[in-house]
Amino acid sequence: MTETLTLVQACVAGIQEKKGKKIVIANLTNIDDTICKYFVICQGDSPSQLSAITDSIWEYVHEET
Repeated sequence: MTETLTLVQACVAGIQEKKGKKIVIANLTNIDDTICKYFVICQGDSPSQLSAITDSIWEYVHEET
């Protein structure tokens, strides 16, 4: 598995840990001149949940990389 996919999976795991909803992974690898290969989008119910999701993503990514 590539480093990029490992990073995407860590992001998704962090989102799921804090009950993020409607997770979408946009694959941009076939588009020329993009600044990223994937874009992860999710929905939260409140600003405090979104903050918790952000912190959780940082923790999961830190553990994986």
